[in-house]
Amino acid sequence: MKSISSTFPPFAAPYAADDGVLAARLLEAADLLTEQDARIDRTAIRLIDAIRSNDDRLGGVEDMLREFALSTREGLALMVLAEALLRVPDSRTADRFIEDRLGQGDFVHHETRSSAFLINASAWALGLSAREVSKVSALASTVSVW
Repeated sequence: MKSISSTFPPFAAPYAADDGVLAARLLEAADLLTEQDARIDRTAIRLIDAIRSNDDRLGGVEDMLREFALSTREGLALMVLAEALLRVPDSRTADRFIEDRLGQGDFVHHETRSSAFLINASAWALGLSAREVSKVSALASTVSVW
């Protein structure tokens, strides 16, 4: 089976500035006092602890991260997809980017390890979507040969 990324050109967003440059500029402009910085850290830690302590049988962000760890191609593809979709200006670009990212992991053959309903449903939906995108990609490459 031909991967989606070999059919479509790599996704590029020339209208979006580099994250590192933006973050450095914002951090410099923030000019936070030590106490403000410490308060932000305390709030972030409190929020993260609250999320981690919530044992939700349906599945949450922590369950999703355990299922699709960032050390896997699938996890990295999902993280890049989630972050980038916040900036995509139109639905056509979003669709192309989703197609591109679904080709970056083996979602079709992913075996779920979670007992959480939403995680299993998400894994199934990602596999189904990747399979359909792959079929469309194969059809597009066949038609372009003719």
